Amino acid sequence: MPRPRLFAIMTLALAACSGSADSATDEGNAAATPGATAALATMNPITLSESDVEHFVAALEDLQRVGVRQEKRLGADPSDARQMAEGLRGSAEAMAVLERHGFDLVRFQTVGYSIGLAAAAAESGRSAGSMDSAVANLEKMKGQLPKEQYEAMAASLKSAGAIVEDLSKQPAGNVDLYRRYRERLERIGQK
Repeated sequence: MPRPRLFAIMTLALAACSGSADSATDEGNAAATPGATAALATMNPITLSESDVEHFVAALEDLQRVGVRQEKRLGADPSDARQMAEGLRGSAEAMAVLERHGFDLVRFQTVGYSIGLAAAAAESGRSAGSMDSAVANLEKMKGQLPKEQYEAMAASLKSAGAIVEDLSKQPAGNVDLYRRYRERLERIGQK
């Protein structure tokens, strides 16, 4: 199972740089709009390079330092990623971190999304075969369950199947790259 703190930090990093509604009209900052944030949920993973992951991890480390300074200034609870994100949202300092590491906002979000999917794929240990088995088992129970319960379970299984299918569509090498950087990413998530 993916480490919750690591994903909180990655979520924080993406939120930190997504800007406010006021900045959504800035040229080149279209990803700050709510529509672009929703589009992030439907994007496809890219083939990551060693440089992508190295720069992303370095940017996360710097963003965490920015967040710690913001926490001290704002008095936010360091275990609450949402409070940290609010302190960083639209931060010029956070955007400067991205630029220093060679990212624009869209590229940072795309690389982060791809790393997140690679991490989930590496940690899940699930396969399409096990999903097929789960579907077959649910079908065997169809007559034994109340209709509403069966339908709810079938819907949940369908959603899980879509996730597993997405995780299986990793570009070649992404999971291996994630594994090489996993310890460093986890250290960020533990600070």
